[in-house]
Amino acid sequence: MGYALIPLLVLSVAFSLTVNAQRETLRVLGPDSRADAAAEMRALQAEVFAAACVAAAQAQIGVASDGIAVAWPAGMVALAGATCATRTDGTGRLVYAGVPTLPGVAGVMLDRLNGSALWSTVRVAGTAQPLVGGQPTTVPTLFAAGTLIYQSRVAK
Repeated sequence: MGYALIPLLVLSVAFSLTVNAQRETLRVLGPDSRADAAAEMRALQAEVFAAACVAAAQAQIGVASDGIAVAWPAGMVALAGATCATRTDGTGRLVYAGVPTLPGVAGVMLDRLNGSALWSTVRVAGTAQPLVGGQPTTVPTLFAAGTLIYQSRVAK
């Protein structure tokens, strides 16, 4: 009669070992997984904000300002510290959309956008380094170090 319980005992031990292994894996990978998810989310927020910033700048013809109001799409919460600014430049305007960065965001942006040269990281106020490399560019000093910045040109 006791032999009938052996399969149940084997299944219980196997289940217990599997659950403990999964728990250990989640404990070890947990912070990395959360950091990766945060980087993915911030990259998405940066892309959405950049598109909304350019649209807002195009809607406000001729305006050069450090604080262009940007309407976020429905369902997205405005990101604290996100800044949209424009500067006159010859026959057009430069549009700058900046969001605070997180570790890993630059890599996500490079992968997602196939190495777009329009994205930079502000190293020191007033200077940004393109994510794809190359020469540093001048940006408005209102963007603090550590800001992920998108730069585009629109008609006046």
